[in-house]
Amino acid sequence: MFTKGFDNILWDYINKLTCIRNSINEISLDQKISIYPNPDTNLITIKSEVQIKSILITNYLGQAYDVKLVNGKLDISKLQKCLYYLTVVSSTNKNLVKKIVIN
Repeated sequence: MFTKGFDNILWDYINKLTCIRNSINEISLDQKISIYPNPDTNLITIKSEVQIKSILITNYLGQAYDVKLVNGKLDISKLQKCLYYLTVVSSTNKNLVKKIVIN
């Protein structure tokens, strides 16, 4: 009647595999960290449910800029108009990278 073709053998094999869940229940940093307003010219606010270890701003060439987070605010007024990458590193060494526009 029905012969087992390659597709059925493959599905039988896949069904026998043991899958390990390791991050299904984790909430990503993107949901725990808010960065706004974007775009902006002077200050960017960062609100976080997790402890922030460090913050780095780089341009498209990878050049890093010295910025400090003070009371949840980043002073970006000295940066030129451009697209930058804001990297937030949590205390658990997880990274969140967001594009920010300074206009």
